[in-house]
Amino acid sequence: MVVQTATVILNMLLAPFLMFGWITGLPLGVAGAAPATFLSIVVGTVWMALYFRPATSYSGFMPARWKPEISLMSLQNLRSPSSTLST
Repeated sequence: MVVQTATVILNMLLAPFLMFGWITGLPLGVAGAAPATFLSIVVGTVWMALYFRPATSYSGFMPARWKPEISLMSLQNLRSPSSTLST
């Protein structure tokens, strides 16, 4: 929730600078809102990735676990929905 709030505030701060050209002198108009939003989302994504990266984190993710288990994807493990119904 903190990250989401921070990205919204960052977007609110960046948008006027890009839309009206404050400091840069290059007003982008409504199109300036897009880079502001994109940059805010990138900051939030990096922040969340850094938060969940440590092994001590509550629900951390481990890239080593992303490897698919081929044995679980065999056709023998697939069942039709009707086979799970009891008769």
